[in-house]
Amino acid sequence: MALTTMRSTTTITSKRIYDARSSKYNESWHPEHAANYIRWAQPDAGQHVLDLACGTGLVSIAAKHAVGPTGTVTAVDVSTGMMAIGKQSAQTGGLDIQWLEWDVTNLLSAKAQGKIRDDYDWITCATALVLLEDPLSTIKQWKELLKSGGRIITDVPTEKTMPQGMIFEQIGKEMGIEQPSRRLWVKNEKSLEQLFFDAGFEIENSWKAPGYLPRKDHRVDEAGELFDRWTGTDFCRVFGEENVREKARTMFLKRFDEMKGEGGMVNEEDAFYLVIGRNV
Repeated sequence: MALTTMRSTTTITSKRIYDARSSKYNESWHPEHAANYIRWAQPDAGQHVLDLACGTGLVSIAAKHAVGPTGTVTAVDVSTGMMAIGKQSAQTGGLDIQWLEWDVTNLLSAKAQGKIRDDYDWITCATALVLLEDPLSTIKQWKELLKSGGRIITDVPTEKTMPQGMIFEQIGKEMGIEQPSRRLWVKNEKSLEQLFFDAGFEIENSWKAPGYLPRKDHRVDEAGELFDRWTGTDFCRVFGEENVREKARTMFLKRFDEMKGEGGMVNEEDAFYLVIGRNV
């Protein structure tokens, strides 16, 4: 079996979900986030950028504008549907970007086959780190694709962002239901920094950035409605299936109640922790 087909269950699930989301993906806050990524990273003209989990190519295209004709951008994703939109956008804009459909957790096999470089100036990975089964080992692998002094920028949602998703991940672990999103390791602003330290990076910058959606304060009696809404999404649909729904709902309501703070409300923010790590 070729290495490119040796995908985990999580990777296969992510591919299915994002293929389904591809046509509507750019009708969201993601274009603004992609523009911010390049503003934060500021790759120079002539540099080489590897954009991982590139989706519809929003960061890839912005990066190509930044590095210009003497620089290169390689865009990698597992979703055929998402990348098709990115390719079309790049072609329309006359941009030369290398597109590679590949599992970003298995990039050393792509390197061994000469499909990607091993001296990138920048690696970008926007809003995808929490989809990885083993982020530490994956980031260590990515480190081998950077030149000395090369940098990586990535983000994770804060522990208070989408608390409903955190609850579904918790009850999924208890019920033996695998979730495509893995955020429970994000405890505070130091969690992402520690991941990079453990992977052997120097932390060049670390900060918390506001998201793009308004803050929400949920009453505890809204939990049932939130459960119904989230189980209508691709990420959590399995919890709405007949054989697990009632148990999952009971667990969700209990966890949601345990999350309430002062005033009996569950606060939901929209924010990211970001790190720029330097390969030393």
